[in-house]
Amino acid sequence: MIINVSDMWYKARTRHRTFVASKIDDMLIALRQFKGPCQAGVMVQYRLADFMAQYKNQICRELAGSLRAIAEDFRKRFKSKSERKAVRQLLENYLNYKSFSAKPSVFPPVNWCAYALCSTVDYVICPYCHMASIDVREGDESISGYRGSLDHYYPKAAIPFLSLTLGNLVLACEQCNGSSMKGSKRFDKIAHLHPFLDQESIGFSLVFRGKKLSVQHWALDLDSTMYKIRLSLPTDNQERKKAIHSIRTFQLGARYQLFVEKALSVQRISRVETRPLAVNSQLTNFKVTRNDYIGVDPLNYKNTLAGKFMVDIAKQFDFI
Repeated sequence: MIINVSDMWYKARTRHRTFVASKIDDMLIALRQFKGPCQAGVMVQYRLADFMAQYKNQICRELAGSLRAIAEDFRKRFKSKSERKAVRQLLENYLNYKSFSAKPSVFPPVNWCAYALCSTVDYVICPYCHMASIDVREGDESISGYRGSLDHYYPKAAIPFLSLTLGNLVLACEQCNGSSMKGSKRFDKIAHLHPFLDQESIGFSLVFRGKKLSVQHWALDLDSTMYKIRLSLPTDNQERKKAIHSIRTFQLGARYQLFVEKALSVQRISRVETRPLAVNSQLTNFKVTRNDYIGVDPLNYKNTLAGKFMVDIAKQFDFI
């Protein structure tokens, strides 16, 4: 995770909470309606009803902080494979993510669905990598429409009761959520940085690849292949481990090497401290700022491609 997007679902929270609560209410009624001998399968129904009733409020909300503990309680209550299979089948009847995520036949969607949910998001860049789009476009006669990929931070196959929980849904890019990166990795077992909970603790800087230093090295005048992007980690041990796992899972170290040229460009611009001033003096009605030269506003970098990276590099060279 590169950027924190804790308010990602702010606009959707009320409607989605009502949507999920209604489905849980229907499920609780159905699970508790059984009358007859208490066979093993029926006991699972009753236990699931008790579990869902106890945690209904947290499951319906957009807050992610308590979900890990609830998932652990779920594993303790339903230990065997047969129990979890039965629970998963019961939950799929009511908290059906496949149905929720299906592409609507008309735009804007009539019913609440994944497209309607994603269209409420103000962020347009993936929080995991911050280098790919997650914007939403409604379909029409010319295009079929598209949206980012909804990642279940805690996997829905293992923790099915969170399949529609906003606190467990992260709008991300297809690459980060794909099989070569996040895939089926168990974030509930191996902690990663959470886009809703953790600080933006991964930093970026431009460094020299070689060992022998020179005047050209210090001036950053060598070929771009002589430099690389270094990712820095937080000092707190627990946060450091999560950052390392995130960097490895989303292959951020390799992916950010694409931006060496951008970093060098910022460094070159930083040498000409008076350039914006000179332009403004010539074109009095055309105000140019340092932000225009680096292509990002330091106070609004989250919706700029690699904006966090660009801000860190600009700070490295004292340009902002």
